[in-house]
Amino acid sequence: MAEGNSDHAIVGGHELVHDFNCSVCVRDKDVYTEASHFCPDCNQYYCKKCFFDFGCDHGILGRAEVGKWGKPSQRIHFDECPDHKTNTLQLYCERDDVVCCAICGQTDHKNCGQLKYIPLIASGKKNQEYLKRLQTDLQQLQTMNEQLLKDWTVKLA
Repeated sequence: MAEGNSDHAIVGGHELVHDFNCSVCVRDKDVYTEASHFCPDCNQYYCKKCFFDFGCDHGILGRAEVGKWGKPSQRIHFDECPDHKTNTLQLYCERDDVVCCAICGQTDHKNCGQLKYIPLIASGKKNQEYLKRLQTDLQQLQTMNEQLLKDWTVKLA
C-alpha cells in the first residue's frame, strides 16, 4: 500500500489514491507515492525521500501551500506511452481506435493512414470541419431531391 497522509488520499481498492503523486517515483519506479513538495518552476512533485535525494534549488512549496500547487496532474500518467515511457500520447489512430506516441505512430501505425493529432481533435476543429462538410452535403442532397421531385412532377403531369 502506498504511504501517505490520509487527509490527502482517497481509498481506492487496495491502494491509496493521492491528490498529488511524486513525479520521480511514478516516472522511475511506477509507484504512486504521495507528494509532500512541489516545484512550480520544474513542474515536479516530490515525496519526502525524493525531495531530499533529488530535490531542486527553486522555490519549493510544501504541503502547507498545497493550494498553490495547481491541478493534480500526477495522479496517473494517462498521457505516458506504455511502450515508450519518455514519450507522451499525442496521436489517435482511427483505424485501430488507440492512442499512441510519435514513435508508435511511425512504427506500429505507419501504414494505417488514419493518425490524428489529439490536441486538434480535442480542440473541436475536426468536429467543426466535419459538421460544416456535413451541412454542405445535406444542402446539396436537399437541392438534388427538390430537383428530382420537380422533374418527376413534370413527367407525371
